[in-house]
Amino acid sequence: MLRKIVSIKNVGRFQNYGAAGDVALKRYTLVFAENGRGKTTLCAILRSLQSGDGTYVLGRTTLGVANQPEITILLDDSSTAAFNAGTWNKSVPNLVIFDSTFVSENVFSGDAV
Repeated sequence: MLRKIVSIKNVGRFQNYGAAGDVALKRYTLVFAENGRGKTTLCAILRSLQSGDGTYVLGRTTLGVANQPEITILLDDSSTAAFNAGTWNKSVPNLVIFDSTFVSENVFSGDAV
């Protein structure tokens, strides 16, 4: 699985995030914060990593920057999953994200008029 989000650049609110301190991810990790702090962006990054589809990340490119999104995630086997030039070097298909997209696709129906 995932061990640590090492860096996120030019994705949503994360213009230049770099891991500092003890920010290791565990088997179950709960992310919570105020509205507008990047939770949905993190879910989009993880969903992109799960599926290998770079459009989830490219759709959240930080506005007003010239550089492309870059993401580095450390995996449990000490390898890294890297997003560069619109694609991942590997995917993590056994990753599950429980967010509003999951609920819309698997639990709730009729949320659109």
